[in-house]
Amino acid sequence: VGDAVFLRKQFRGDVLTIKFEELATNTRQTADSIYSFLEEQTPVQVTDWIELARGARSDTNTTWRSTRQDAELVLGKWQTGLSSRLICEIERNCGGFMERFGYSSSCSGVQ
Repeated sequence: VGDAVFLRKQFRGDVLTIKFEELATNTRQTADSIYSFLEEQTPVQVTDWIELARGARSDTNTTWRSTRQDAELVLGKWQTGLSSRLICEIERNCGGFMERFGYSSSCSGVQ
């Protein structure tokens, strides 16, 4: 969090923050926002790759996998696959970062 604050102050307007969840679940929109931030058009090769990767069936024997399907399966897994004690420990150690990037705490009042 400290590094992000420093970068934002040092390079006002020249830092784009992207959450992994946004990239994984809204890949096309996130790519568009990255290129827009760079004041460029999203290259056709990038949009073609995103569409190809998203449309790939994860149950086939191909190198392509669906970014949307795979991401949605694993994005919140840490919240359901870990004990509440461990989740609270993570939130205690990373709470400033999580709050700054819009994550809500599931440990309010839990010890």
